[in-house]
Amino acid sequence: MNKRARNQLIGVIAGLAMIVTGGCMFLSKSTLHSSFLESGGDWTWWKILLVLLPLIAGIVMLIVKPHLWVSKLIAVAGVVVIVVVNFMNTTIFIQERIAPWEWILYGFLIVGGLAAVFVSLFVKNKKHNE
Repeated sequence: MNKRARNQLIGVIAGLAMIVTGGCMFLSKSTLHSSFLESGGDWTWWKILLVLLPLIAGIVMLIVKPHLWVSKLIAVAGVVVIVVVNFMNTTIFIQERIAPWEWILYGFLIVGGLAAVFVSLFVKNKKHNE
């Protein structure tokens, strides 16, 4: 693995860790109810498969042709579709009071993690023209 690919992988893993940490800290003080995740809800297996198809296609394209930006774009679009479908069907109940500094911390972790993932995937370093 070359140095650029290793740095991209480290950036993606660090960004995902930040997103998961911020999300878990927020979820520790709230409760979620989502009809997308319920087995007896409106979502059947074929609807869930339709939502997952863009992500699956993007991951397969990343494995087959990792240097194409279209494969990264399709994988990101798959993640966006999953997030949008989940947010459309989710109700959030905040169980405990969340202080303003906690909101800032959650926002920094989640938005900073998203930025780290997007920068490591899509921004090219001009020193490394490969």
